[in-house]
Amino acid sequence: MDGGFETLEIRQPQQGSDGVGEARANEFAQVRVGGKIDGYQVVGALAEGGMGAVFRVRDRETTDELALKAPLPGGRGGSYTHRLRRFLREARLTGRMDHEGVARVRSEGHCDGLPYFTVDLVDGIPLSERIYDEGVLPVLESVRLIEHCARAAHHIHEKGVVHRDLKPANILVRPDGTPVIIDFGLARDATGIDPRITQSGIWLGTPAYICPEQATGEASRVDGRADVYSLGAVLYECLTGLPPHGVGRTKTIFKALREKDARPPSALRPEVPAELDRICLKALARDKDARYATAMELADDLQDLLIELERSALENTMVSDQVELGCQSDDGVARGWNDKVLLPTEQDEVPTVVVTTPRAEAPLALRSEGPALVPVTAEAQPTTARSGRRSSGSNRAKSGARPKAAGRCRTSKRELADLAARYLAFGGPTVAAVLGLLLLL
Repeated sequence: MDGGFETLEIRQPQQGSDGVGEARANEFAQVRVGGKIDGYQVVGALAEGGMGAVFRVRDRETTDELALKAPLPGGRGGSYTHRLRRFLREARLTGRMDHEGVARVRSEGHCDGLPYFTVDLVDGIPLSERIYDEGVLPVLESVRLIEHCARAAHHIHEKGVVHRDLKPANILVRPDGTPVIIDFGLARDATGIDPRITQSGIWLGTPAYICPEQATGEASRVDGRADVYSLGAVLYECLTGLPPHGVGRTKTIFKALREKDARPPSALRPEVPAELDRICLKALARDKDARYATAMELADDLQDLLIELERSALENTMVSDQVELGCQSDDGVARGWNDKVLLPTEQDEVPTVVVTTPRAEAPLALRSEGPALVPVTAEAQPTTARSGRRSSGSNRAKSGARPKAAGRCRTSKRELADLAARYLAFGGPTVAAVLGLLLLL
C-alpha cells in the first residue's frame, strides 16, 4: 500500500454506459471469500449496501480480523464517479475519529483499481436486530445506550462532521452494552473542506430517522442538530418499538414530519417517566432551534435522568429485600421475611432459661430440648415427671415465669377435660346400647 487515495485515478465513464464504464469488467479486483485484497485475506462478507460492501478480513501483519469496506462498481446512488467521490470522502471523514464510540480507521489504499479502507472490527450486533428480536428495550438500557451515542456524536461534530444517517442499523452494541457508531457513507464535512457532493433539494438518509429540514432538501446545509433529532428517533424506537412517525411510505412520513409532532413515548408505553418524555420530545422538535443545541446537552440530560433512575431502582430493590414484613412472631415482635430466627436444633449452643418460682429461693435451670424444657439440676427444687411433661417449650419460658402451683392446677383441669372427652368418645356408644336393651326388656 504505497499510495494513498490521492494517487487513485478516477476513470471517466464512457458515453452510453451507466457511469461505471469498462471498469465493471476488468478494472476491479475480484472479491471472493478466501481470496485477498492488497494482502488482506477475505474471511467473509459482513454487509452490503447501495454504495459499497463490507468484508471481514485478516490483517496482513498481525493476523487480527478487521472490517474492510470497498465501493461496488454496480451499486446504486448515481454514477460510479459520484459514488467513488463519496466513498473517498467517507474514508477521510472516518479517519478523523478517535473515540471509543466510533469505529476507527486502521488503513486505506487501493488494489487493482479497487479503493478500500479498513476499520476496527466491532464485536457486536446492530441495535436494529435487538429491537426486532425484543420489541422494546428496558428503559434504563435505552437511556444508557443513547447517552453513550450522544457523546460519540458530539465527538463526531467536534471533528467537523455531521453523520446524517444515525439509525439503529448503524449502531452496533457490544456484549458489554456499549454502542459504536458506524457507516459515514452519507456524512457531511461541515468544515467546508470538501466540495459539495449533495445537490440542493435532495434529501438523504433513512426517512423514519431524518429531521424535517433534511427531508425537505436541505441535507447539504444541516448541522449537528440533525443528528440530535436522529438520536431522539432512535431513543423513541428503543422505548416504543416504532420510530416517531411509524414506518411506511416515504411520502406519508415526510407529511407527518411537516405537520405534526410525535406523541410522547409514554402514550405507547406508560412506564416511561415524564422526564424521559420531555427529553425525547425536545430532541424530536420539528423546529431545529427548539432542539438541544448540541449532542452533549442531550447526553448530559440523559445522564442526570440515568442517575435518578438507577437510584430509584436501587431503593426499590432494598425495600423489597429488607423492609417487606412477614407475620408477627410468637414474642410479638414484627420480623422481616429475611430476619433469620434459629430453631433450637440450628443453634450452636443451646440457650439456658432460668425460671424462678415462689417455692424455691434458688433458680431452677432448664435446658430447651426440642419442644420441652427438661430439668438440668434438681437440687434447688424437686421435679416430677408431670412437671417435666407439662413444660411445653420456649414459648412458655419467653412469656415469663409463672407460679408452679398455678401451672399444676391448669394442667389438671386440662387433663380432666381430656379424660372426660375420651370416656364420652369410647364409652358413649356402649352406654347407649345398654340403655336400649333395657328399654326393650
